[in-house]
Amino acid sequence: MKINWRKKFKTSSTNLLWGGCYSILIAVAVFCIEITKPVIKTKNDLIFIKGLFNNYSWVSRSKGSRLTFRLQNCRDNFQVAADFYSILKKDFKNISYGDTVKISIPSVHEKYLNKGKKLLQVFSVEGNQKIYLNYYDSIRKYNSFLMKFIIGLFLIIGVTALYYRHKSFPPKRKQTMPVQ
Repeated sequence: MKINWRKKFKTSSTNLLWGGCYSILIAVAVFCIEITKPVIKTKNDLIFIKGLFNNYSWVSRSKGSRLTFRLQNCRDNFQVAADFYSILKKDFKNISYGDTVKISIPSVHEKYLNKGKKLLQVFSVEGNQKIYLNYYDSIRKYNSFLMKFIIGLFLIIGVTALYYRHKSFPPKRKQTMPVQ
C-alpha cells in the first residue's frame, strides 16, 4: 500500500530534507557528547576529597538551575549536576561554614584540581555523619540509558524523513528528445 505523504502531512521536499538533516546532526552531536564524557562505572573511577565546607551558591535562571560550592582548602568550584538534583538530600543547605565534608569527583579530573579554572562535577557529598549525595546513585544516573535512546530516536527520525522525502518527491527526470 502506497501512502501519499504529500496529502497526509502537507509538507514540502525542503522541509523533509532539512528536518532529516537536523535530526541526524542532533544525533551526531549527542553521540559526540556521550563518547567524550569521562567513563565512570564504579567507586574506583572516583577520587575522594575531604575538606572544610566554605559556602554554596544556588542560582536559578531561565536557562536552568546551578548548584555550586567551595571547600576552604581548594581553589576550585564544585558543581552538583542538574541530573543529580532528584537524589540530592534537601538538607544539603544545612551544611554550615567550617563543617568537614567528603566529596568525590571523577579521577580523570584530578589534573584540574586546585587550578581554579574548571567547574568539577561532584558525584557524592558526605558530612556530619550524613550522606547528602550517594555516589552509587549518582553513577547509576550518570550512566543512564536515556542519552543512547535519544541518539537512536533522532537518528531514526532523520533517516525516516530523508527516506520519505526521496519516496514522496522523486527526482525529476529530464526529458530527452528521440534521436532521428
